[in-house]
Amino acid sequence: MKNAITVSRDESVSKQQGTMHSSLSWVRRLRLQQSVLFERVVETGGILAAAALHDASRRFHRSH
Repeated sequence: MKNAITVSRDESVSKQQGTMHSSLSWVRRLRLQQSVLFERVVETGGILAAAALHDASRRFHRSH
């Protein structure tokens, strides 16, 4: 009976570790997706800022 309890406990620990690894994997994937999204937002913001600057410059030169 002692061996069965030990095996059962080992299986339980193994399942918990599997769940932890699965959760960590999920967290890593989520962080990677957030990072990619953040990079896209920054890139888009840079493009919008450059376009706004170009437009403002064009308006300034047109008025002078």
